[in-house]
Amino acid sequence: MIASYWLLIAILGQELILTKSQTNLPASPQETDYEMDRIEESCQKPGNCSWYSLCLEKSYPNCANSENYAISYGLHFCDRYAERLDRFSDSGQKWVGRVQECLQVALIPYLNKDNRLSCERLKEKAFYTHAPCYVNSGFCKLGIRDWFEMLVTVAPAYKMATKKMMKATIEGLRLCV
Repeated sequence: MIASYWLLIAILGQELILTKSQTNLPASPQETDYEMDRIEESCQKPGNCSWYSLCLEKSYPNCANSENYAISYGLHFCDRYAERLDRFSDSGQKWVGRVQECLQVALIPYLNKDNRLSCERLKEKAFYTHAPCYVNSGFCKLGIRDWFEMLVTVAPAYKMATKKMMKATIEGLRLCV
C-alpha cells in the first residue's frame, strides 16, 4: 500500500504544499459564516448519497453535463462507497460515513444563492475537500485493508481529476506519513 502511495507521488511529479485553508474544513455547517436560512432545511444536514442530486445538483442546474461534479463524481462515488461498504472493516465503515458527511458539509455554503460558483470552480472546491476530509476523518488510523479498499473504490476518479487536483489530494494524504 505504501509503495503504491509513493508510486502515485512519483508519477505525478512535483510536490504541492496545501495551505491551511485547504486542510482545515468546517466540522459542521454551524462553523461557517454563510446564512443557513437561505438554504433548504433538508439540505442543511446531509445524510445520504441522494443529497448530491436533491441539493447540490438542484442548486447548480446549469452544470448538468458529463463534467457535473454533483452527479458524475459526488453521487457516483458516494454510491460506489455504499455498494462496497461491506468490504471495509468496522472502523473503515465508520470512516466512510464521516468522510461522506465531511464532503457534503464542506459544500453546503455553495448552496446559498449568494455564494454560487461557476461549474468549474465548484468542481475544484469539491475536489480540494477530499484529502482534508479523508485525513481529518481518520484515514491515517485505518488499516492496510481499508486503505486498499479506498484505492479500489476511488480508482476510476483519477480519469476525472486534473493533475493539479490529484497533486493536492496526494499531498494531503502525505500528512499520514
